[in-house]
Amino acid sequence: RSKLDYLAGFSRFDTSNAIEDDRYHDATSIANAGYEMGGTQARFTLRNSVSASGIPGAYDFSQLVNDARQGDQDLYMTGTLENRTPGDWHNVVRYGVARKREQQTTFSQEGFPVTATEFNYQDLYYIGNVVTIRGANGYSATGAAILGEEGTSFPDRTDQVNNNDEFQYLTDYRFGRHFAAFGGFHYDHERGAFYEFQPFFSIVDNVDRTNFDYTANFQGDVKNRLFFSIGTGVEKDHLFGIRETPRFGLAWYPRRPGGGKFQGTKLRLSFSKAVQDADIFSQLDSLKSLVAQYDPNPSDANGVPPIGPQTTRTYEGGVDQSLIGQKLLVKATFFHNEYTGQVEFVGVNALSGPPFNIPSNEVLALDNSFIDGAYVNTLAYRAMGSELELEYRPLANLFIRGGYTYLDAVTQNSYASSTLAPTFNPSIPGVAIGATSPLVGARPFRRPPHTGYFSITYAEKKWVVGLTSAMVSRSDDSTFLASSAYRGASTNADNSLLLPNRDLDFGYMKLDANATYQFNPTLAFFGQVDNLLNNQHMGPIGFPSMPANFRLGVKVRFGL
Repeated sequence: RSKLDYLAGFSRFDTSNAIEDDRYHDATSIANAGYEMGGTQARFTLRNSVSASGIPGAYDFSQLVNDARQGDQDLYMTGTLENRTPGDWHNVVRYGVARKREQQTTFSQEGFPVTATEFNYQDLYYIGNVVTIRGANGYSATGAAILGEEGTSFPDRTDQVNNNDEFQYLTDYRFGRHFAAFGGFHYDHERGAFYEFQPFFSIVDNVDRTNFDYTANFQGDVKNRLFFSIGTGVEKDHLFGIRETPRFGLAWYPRRPGGGKFQGTKLRLSFSKAVQDADIFSQLDSLKSLVAQYDPNPSDANGVPPIGPQTTRTYEGGVDQSLIGQKLLVKATFFHNEYTGQVEFVGVNALSGPPFNIPSNEVLALDNSFIDGAYVNTLAYRAMGSELELEYRPLANLFIRGGYTYLDAVTQNSYASSTLAPTFNPSIPGVAIGATSPLVGARPFRRPPHTGYFSITYAEKKWVVGLTSAMVSRSDDSTFLASSAYRGASTNADNSLLLPNRDLDFGYMKLDANATYQFNPTLAFFGQVDNLLNNQHMGPIGFPSMPANFRLGVKVRFGL
């Protein structure tokens, strides 16, 4: 309306699923308002979401559901001023606010009480029903999973709070048609808190950190044939200090796009480095934080380094080729990524050895405080592979897309307990298993080596119909049931419900269809059918997925 534009919206979504305590609801409100003042535009956005969900857990492993619930309240707001001068100078100033609240409550202990022995220690445990677990790799196991043990009081509630305020300034200037410069500054202030409440005790932890980053980038082209981009960022992080993040990209057209059968060849090459700090809750349970909190002599933490940066180095190259007068586009990409210093949870018993070499008195202090371990930067893995993508428009009304990705991912370093001392299932002798994390030399969990997709869309004047599919091969994973199987004859807890990691998760093909009919400018009918093949293996092992489902609806547009 004149110089003012505005949008407001509200949605409410509820589900009630076949598994008990698996209900879900989400109520979301949005607002977006902008005002034009000559060459400057002011804009305000808001998004508020309130949701709650049951947490039934890995139902297939026990045929029982957790008596638990999670609630989330998320608020995001931004205020932006954007200015563009007649001389091609563009500036953006933005202030953003994020407020996240999460509450997870377990109301009671599910399962049947039994007395069993674990690590030569006899205690009261709660077990599920006897089930048979089958992996995609052909291995299977039968037993009752241990769901909990005596000692936890209920209700058990944990709250997480994450407040974030940020300021951002972006500027870019174009020097003629073939060269432009870009710069930016970003300030981020993050506060977090973790609370645990049980009837007889409570824990409160807090984090407050401030980060700055600066960036500069230059991009342009030479005769509209060679395109380049080069830049760097400098990040000053509260935890690990100053790091640089250089990057560059090149694209060259040896054959320009045109109307011929083999016109439009583009070669691409890029490189970048990036850093990311640990999330605030990993920082709270990092080695330095725990030693400072639980060691009788907190000054011992002075010799322990804080949790450091997670780093990524990425190389990528490829070729894009247009065919048949640009009706068909083929893209091939090759990538090699290195992820180092990634955060993982390492058991307390491993902290006394290299590379940590934590003094035994500090390890004993953590062990006596029932601390199982700490988060440290010891995980590294490589991800390399190739991608192939096709886009084809044989007719004006028909559009076809498809793609395939091959991923060769390998865990290169890890000090997680299951890597240092692999676990074995007594029923599958000789096969080392990563109970809680992948073994060195194995694939990271839930990273399938083969994935693909396709979509077909046909659009007429009133009709739009489509068919989409996602295809995923088997992937490595764990049942995470180490020392969690109960066999009544021996009353011992063992690893008999652990299965080998390799290809444990099933592959799947998810096929969806949709259609929209525009009856008139005001009224439209639509329908969506998901999982046409009724595939039940679309999630990690242990978690049933949604079967075939559909929705129908009407859209009504009111003109002003």
